[in-house]
Amino acid sequence: DTGACTCLAIRPQVFQSIVVDEPAIAAEISIRLLGTGSRLSDILNHPLAREAFIKHCEKEYAQENIDFWLDARILEGIEKRTIRKSVLKALGVDVPAVKAEKNRLLKERV
Repeated sequence: DTGACTCLAIRPQVFQSIVVDEPAIAAEISIRLLGTGSRLSDILNHPLAREAFIKHCEKEYAQENIDFWLDARILEGIEKRTIRKSVLKALGVDVPAVKAEKNRLLKERV
């Protein structure tokens, strides 16, 4: 071992493009580099930091904040089309009837 050290300099945008599919890794590095200056998104994307934040929210009687964030992440994974159909069904709208009417009106235009 010669004690040599290698330093890597990389722009934030390039770094983000490398770890785009690994938010936990990006969060780990960001938290280590920025410490208390870390962004909330980094804390929420890092499993241990998120757990500590959840405990903090529970102590401060602010659990609904983290619940909202978790629910929003779930919704982000659902296709918008599926959400629209679910909302329409919940409102009692007959989705097949709406589609049929739409198709009928489109045929009339032609």
